[in-house]
Amino acid sequence: LRHPKRIKHLIFADTWGVPPKPQASEIPWRFRLITHAANWATPLSYLRATGPFGQGLVNKVRPDLVKKFAHFGYDEPETTQVIEGAEALISSSSSPASSPDSQTTTTTTAATAPATVEGPLVLRYVYQCNAQQPATGEVGFHTMCEPIGWARRPLSTRLHAIDPDVPITMLYGDETWMDQKAGFFQMRAMPTKQKMFVILPHCGHHIYIDNSIAFNRAVIYATHGAESLASPEEDGVDRPADDFQLVELEADWTLP
Repeated sequence: LRHPKRIKHLIFADTWGVPPKPQASEIPWRFRLITHAANWATPLSYLRATGPFGQGLVNKVRPDLVKKFAHFGYDEPETTQVIEGAEALISSSSSPASSPDSQTTTTTTAATAPATVEGPLVLRYVYQCNAQQPATGEVGFHTMCEPIGWARRPLSTRLHAIDPDVPITMLYGDETWMDQKAGFFQMRAMPTKQKMFVILPHCGHHIYIDNSIAFNRAVIYATHGAESLASPEEDGVDRPADDFQLVELEADWTLP
């Protein structure tokens, strides 16, 4: 908003924080109960409070993340061995050593020792990201929120002030828990000269991983135009339904 000349194209990827918080009477009582619990502490502080049981909790609660990232092969034996060796080396390098000989012994022993953290690599990563203190990112996000999940300063009250010369694209997954309808009507009301609203099929909130091919194609289309795109077949999109869908902003709201 302050420096529009520094923005070539503004892309919202399944953006959070568009609509204002609804009236309390419109919120189910179960959700209001969760809201009161969240006022006492940040949500992931409860995870940290479980101590050594936190990794097992993440493994049980978020097994869906393993499926999302499975095609990267992070849990293949070769990859796991390399990463576990690196973890051991990092751990040993921070351990005190009385002499070069003892340091060599410590490093060799640690590198060949079995990993102490159980679970798929992606879930280990998620746990370690959220188990550290201080939880600066989490606290920062909590500060931007009206408990629980709505923006303290929603985009719907601010985006209209953006320079109309800045192109804007909004991308949403067709199965996201974000408010697509709010984003649609926000874009329709924008005075922006160049704007697009795009739905990506087979996607939840993590559109960049749920359907990475369609996500990449949508970004390329938005920034460089249709002529820069290869055919869906060349990009590996087997069916037309796998490609991104442009939504007409002048039409009535409906998912493609």
